[in-house]
Amino acid sequence: ETAMQFAFYPNPADESITIRTSQTDYKVSIYTLTGQQIIRKTNSSTIDISDIAAGTYIVLFKSGDTLSRRKLVVE
Repeated sequence: ETAMQFAFYPNPADESITIRTSQTDYKVSIYTLTGQQIIRKTNSSTIDISDIAAGTYIVLFKSGDTLSRRKLVVE
């Protein structure tokens, strides 16, 4: 089984991030480093992060049984 293709850009970001994936059914959640979920989107290719304070966050991408985590820096 191949690894799920998931990426987002830009990183660091300030206004929004764009999700790039081959998956058609997925959820993207953004968490603080303390584990608080602050954004959750389903099948959304662009996520507005302009209301998020500057700092480091975790982007969790879930599709089926597969989870991917990436760090996001918000400026």
